[in-house]
Amino acid sequence: MQTEQSPYALFECFIQWDEEVGHLVCIYQDERIKELTRMVHAHQKRLAHTDFELLQKKESLEASLKRIKQLSASFIKLSEKVALIPLFGDLDEQLVTENSKVLQDATMATIPLCSLTFQELMN
Repeated sequence: MQTEQSPYALFECFIQWDEEVGHLVCIYQDERIKELTRMVHAHQKRLAHTDFELLQKKESLEASLKRIKQLSASFIKLSEKVALIPLFGDLDEQLVTENSKVLQDATMATIPLCSLTFQELMN
């Protein structure tokens, strides 16, 4: 509807008929729309902040899970030729991937390369 203040204004209109006479009631809505718009913007801002917090938490949890996988396999030197590598958790590709380089480096640094048979290993 066109008003004195604005070429376009929003109104909620109701009509009631008494026999042949109609009563039109128009309720100005622009202030309500402004308030709703303000509320929507506030919710959008809060959701964006929450999304960022969730993303940070997800990254933190992924880093923690990676660290747990790395700590799930330790290198325990038993002798000059024997070491124990206990694996904790499910033996899956991620566990092997996270620990293979560390365990290889620890093995090479601790136990010299040699060829042992099973019987020699058991003695």
